[in-house]
Amino acid sequence: MKIFHSKLFLFLLVLVAAACVIMGVVYAVGGPNMLSGMMGAVVTPLEKGVTAVTDWASGVFGYFYRYSALEAENARLKEEISSLRENERQYLEAISENEQLREMLGLKRKHRDYDLEYCNIVSVTGGAYRSGFTIDKGAVDGIETGDCVIVSEGMVGYVSEVGPNYSEVLTVIDVSVKVGAVLCRTRETAVAEGNFEYLPDGRFKLSYLQNDADVVPGDLIETSGYGGLYPQGLLLGTVKEFLPESHGISSYAVIEPVVPLEELKSVFVIKSFEVTR
Repeated sequence: MKIFHSKLFLFLLVLVAAACVIMGVVYAVGGPNMLSGMMGAVVTPLEKGVTAVTDWASGVFGYFYRYSALEAENARLKEEISSLRENERQYLEAISENEQLREMLGLKRKHRDYDLEYCNIVSVTGGAYRSGFTIDKGAVDGIETGDCVIVSEGMVGYVSEVGPNYSEVLTVIDVSVKVGAVLCRTRETAVAEGNFEYLPDGRFKLSYLQNDADVVPGDLIETSGYGGLYPQGLLLGTVKEFLPESHGISSYAVIEPVVPLEELKSVFVIKSFEVTR
């Protein structure tokens, strides 16, 4: 009952009464049209305001709906791109594997006595006097220390260390490597060996040549096969220069390997072969 005696209630009651009186007077004086006009004057702005608010709210909700749809579409497209990239990777891997198998088949046809093991290079070793890499095959695959490492073009190094499932390889430009070699054109024998001076340029030396040896740029160098360490007839590289040693007793040739060693991705290890000499 206290509410009926409150100031707010009394104010509202007076306001309603005043509105009724005003409506009655307007109706009596101007009739329904005037009353409708006044009601329209009051209601129309309210309707416009409500419409504006409604349109704004629809725009906001529409924006968030479109944003959510775009997010979902973006996630779907990312998933499709990821799937396409994986398909591309598998495709390129299959092509690479096919090329590798063809390369191995060609080597086996050319060298039927070779027992080859295909290997991927997993890391590279370098420095002031070192040049090598690590391959993904080891003792469990039958690889042994001293095995010759080749590509289809020729010899690139030998196995220096063997682990259970990996092996370390030293390349032909490493300063510790020495390989019996022969000039293909003249059959003059020499020793191919790594050299501090030429290692940074990715080259090595063909040492112990006669000063009057018939050596010209472009001559091919291959393994001699002497000693039975490596197969005979594997290309080692190409002569770039023919120079005298500083002591003057002999001369040497600067050799460029059969392939750019820094670009190698995979190699073959000769696990066994028939010794011809």
